[in-house]
Amino acid sequence: MKLFKKIEAIIERITDILAYIAGACLAYIVVSVTLDVVFRYFLNNPLPYTIDISEILLLFITFLSAAWVMKREGHVRMDFIVASLKESHRFFIYGINSIIAAIISLILFWYGSVVVLDLYSRNIVKGLMLELPQAPIISVIPLSFLFLFFQCIKNCFKYFHQWDYLRKSN
Repeated sequence: MKLFKKIEAIIERITDILAYIAGACLAYIVVSVTLDVVFRYFLNNPLPYTIDISEILLLFITFLSAAWVMKREGHVRMDFIVASLKESHRFFIYGINSIIAAIISLILFWYGSVVVLDLYSRNIVKGLMLELPQAPIISVIPLSFLFLFFQCIKNCFKYFHQWDYLRKSN
């Protein structure tokens, strides 16, 4: 049990670090696009590669922060039907939802890993001005789904524990 707590703490820490990286990417985009606009319109000399880098960083922001958002239950939830149920039933539904999300995350992690390995083996290059290899850029997707999988499993245990507690207390 102590090992699981240690692994959970490591995963939580990595999830937080990935979210901080996503925040730094967002800050970089804000500053670089602002400077690009200033340089383009006032000095008639735009910054090179700003749009290319911003495109890549938008992908990073989306995927690096996904598990962190799920940890805080910040994803959009369509719960108008579930909200009308008893609290114990609601936690049961959330637990089932977490199992389904974990399975989907694991499938997307696997498929994303296969795609990244394929891009790496064929040395595919992104056809923008920078011409960067795609494998390191796309690797953020399976990484994200791996951490989403861990978060879904954690949520699953949490919801079923709450469901069991409420079921026994009634």
